[in-house]
Amino acid sequence: MNLTQETEKEQNTETSKVTAAANAPELTKSDKDLERKRKDKKAKNTETISEDDKVEVKPENSEKTESKPEETSENKESNIENNNKCISFIEKIKEREKIKELRKNAETQNAEKAALPKPPKPPKPPKEPSEAMIKFKKTLGIILGVILDKTKIGLSKTAVVLNKIYRVLARVGEYLVKVFVSITKYLGLCLMYLAATLLRGLSHIKEPFVRFFKNVGELFKNPIIRHKKAISLGSTEIAKAREEKGKWGGLAAWFKVAGRTVFGKRGILATAVNWGLPIVSCVFLINIIGYANSQNYALKLTVNGDFVGYISDDNAFTEAEKMVQNRINYTGSKVEIISFDAAYEVENVGSNALLNQYQVADKLLNLLGKDVKEGYGLYLGNAYYGTLTSHTRLDSAIKELLAKYSTGAEKETVQLDKTINYISGTYLADSFVDEEKIIEQFTGNKKVATYYTIKDGDCMESVLEETGMTIEELEKLNDDFDENYQFYTGHKLKTTSDEPFLTVMVTREQHYTETFDYETEYVDDDTVYAGIKQIQTEGENGERSVVANVSYINGSEVSRRILSRTVTKEAVTEVVSVGTKPRTNDTAPEQTIGAGLMLWPVGGYDGGVIEEPVWWHGGYSGHRGIDIAAPYGTPVYATENGVVTSAVYAGNSDDRGNYVVIQGDSGYTTYYYHNSELAVSAGQRVTAGDLIAYVGMTGRAYGYHCHFGVSIGDEFLNPTDYLPWHKRTAECAAKEY
Repeated sequence: MNLTQETEKEQNTETSKVTAAANAPELTKSDKDLERKRKDKKAKNTETISEDDKVEVKPENSEKTESKPEETSENKESNIENNNKCISFIEKIKEREKIKELRKNAETQNAEKAALPKPPKPPKPPKEPSEAMIKFKKTLGIILGVILDKTKIGLSKTAVVLNKIYRVLARVGEYLVKVFVSITKYLGLCLMYLAATLLRGLSHIKEPFVRFFKNVGELFKNPIIRHKKAISLGSTEIAKAREEKGKWGGLAAWFKVAGRTVFGKRGILATAVNWGLPIVSCVFLINIIGYANSQNYALKLTVNGDFVGYISDDNAFTEAEKMVQNRINYTGSKVEIISFDAAYEVENVGSNALLNQYQVADKLLNLLGKDVKEGYGLYLGNAYYGTLTSHTRLDSAIKELLAKYSTGAEKETVQLDKTINYISGTYLADSFVDEEKIIEQFTGNKKVATYYTIKDGDCMESVLEETGMTIEELEKLNDDFDENYQFYTGHKLKTTSDEPFLTVMVTREQHYTETFDYETEYVDDDTVYAGIKQIQTEGENGERSVVANVSYINGSEVSRRILSRTVTKEAVTEVVSVGTKPRTNDTAPEQTIGAGLMLWPVGGYDGGVIEEPVWWHGGYSGHRGIDIAAPYGTPVYATENGVVTSAVYAGNSDDRGNYVVIQGDSGYTTYYYHNSELAVSAGQRVTAGDLIAYVGMTGRAYGYHCHFGVSIGDEFLNPTDYLPWHKRTAECAAKEY
């Protein structure tokens, strides 16, 4: 094999390696690094061969195109030497490849061995148990078997119960889940419907809002788009300059584009300034305002040349001055009024505390140079009543006073109309008062001015008794009053009365029942004469439960505020029939008849007097009606609608005398005896109020009267139960029961 053939073989080998590498799967990063190191190492080994060892390799067809030079002995020796060197070089390369192949196979085998799991260690042979241990295990097994058998029975029953409970809970849970899903579904639908309704209702204002937000978005978006385009164009310009002028030209273009993009008229810097300056200005303004507000400015108060302190405004000094004057002139004290000359300066006080009016008042008192002490100023409302060293007993007395007005009812408030305050501070030593005297004053009475109005029949004795005053006391209050004072109705006298010194206000929620009036309904009745009214249904007042806040002052009610009214009994409407039948000259006078009652029979609504009741209510034996005494000839009227069954002129031949009997439409029969004359005849139909007779004294009668009786069937009734109440004679009133 010559050198050319060896070279071709080597080239074919390299070609096959390239082809195999191309068809091989893609290597990982670590594989690529190993391959690159192998090639570098191979290249270094190749470079160690000297230039003299390299052999020129010619293709086979070169023999056809070039003439073969003559081979001399020297040329042959040279060729043989070169061939030997090439063969040794190729053999070295093959040995190195084999070594690498072996190393690679060894590494692969080691990796596979490492990946294989390690074989487990052989188990140690178990120790044989002793006989005692074997017996113990058998006994324990028997005991555990018995326990397990009983436990299995209990567990099986428990399992059944638990299984039932589980099924019930599962059903309940499933039902609750369904309910929850349904509620959520319908709630979501309602919310969606509500949202759709609101959106439809707000469609007229939706478009302006959308337009506004679009404009705001474009205001922020346009600068960003503009700068993005400028940067894109600049990148193109830089790339073009790099191609035309090289690296330095591209760098110059970059600086030019950057300067234009950042510092141009519409560059990033200009946009940032346009947007940033207003924001910075607003922040700066807010900081200035915050700083100004954080500064604590106040008035420096100087009184009569002496520094007092810092106050928020001049009202603190004004109120303090009033308090000082009150403390000096408490309850009529004769200390002269002191004047204070105040001066103000505005200063930044920083963290210095400001004085309130009470603290200023204390400092003003200290400036007077008089004997002062610490105590509690007693104020009733705005009035100052002196200074106390302690107010424990006064508080107890006030609580006892309020307890007298309290009933302990729910929602009851008991309080004074003016609050009692104790202001701790500095007070003049002579302004201190005894707590016991204050208690006596506050829990006692006071005199208040009132007026007494003269009534008909008043005289000196009655006025003194009503007012509880003496003549001397009235003379002091009234200039024209003396022992000979003439009392005129309506004239007013100045008086005094005692009232509690402290006014106690009580507000109490009261529950009570009240009645309310019924309504009246009028119905026309053409069977009754005009002017005569008959009550068909008696009206009844309704009842309702009332909840009210009632206010009292010193025990007397002053107001009542209704909180609620609940009807507990409905009112019954009164139905009254109103006669519409035309009247005649002889018709009974106008009157109203109660429900279930009859018309009064003698002389109209106020005619006659009852002088004898029925026998079972005090009348004489056998008297089955009432005797109504009236002058001779007084008209007698029909008490109800009906038909005349008897109209008899018996005179004195019958105990009844001249009498009339009417069968009423209601089923009652009415009787009219001892008449002087009759105005109707048997079989005639009459209307309540028709004239039927005149009062007389016929038959068995003593004095002029009308015997009036009422019966239903054969049973006679007490007529006064069916007639309006009427006057009785003294004898009748004494008999009647």
